[in-house]
This record gives sequence, C-alpha cells and structure tokens, in this order.
Amino acid sequence: MKVLFNITLSDDENETEYDAIILTKFDVFIVEVKNFRGDLNISERGIVTNSFNDKVTYNLAEKMSCKEYFIKKTY
Repeated sequence: MKVLFNITLSDDENETEYDAIILTKFDVFIVEVKNFRGDLNISERGIVTNSFNDKVTYNLAEKMSCKEYFIKKTY
C-alpha cells in the first residue's frame, strides 16, 4: 500500500488537487479532507449545505467526478 498526500493532477484543460490518494494492490481510494463547523447535509445530487450558516459549499458529486476522471486517466 502507498499513500500520496497533496497531489495535483492536470491536463490541458483542468486541474484538481487530492488531499490523499491511497493505492493498494486492488483499489485506489480518494480521501477528501474538510474542516467544517456544524452538521453537513449532502443532497442526492451532491450539493453540500452547512447547518452552521446554511451556506451551500459546492457540488460534491461534480467535484468527485472530476477527481475520478483524473485518477482513471493517470492510472
């Protein structure tokens, strides 16, 4: 097993940063680390809302799809 921290992958059009990537013999895991206060609600569409200030943070599904794309392209 190998763990990579703070990795940035890019192509001609996009760039994405990974907090941690865990590589095993059989799988690749993407670890996303956040420092939020309050309860988080994630909708079925991946929209993250913070109960502390009702702020909509980002579309988690879209963000993870981009990260998955780069991992598949690279490995």
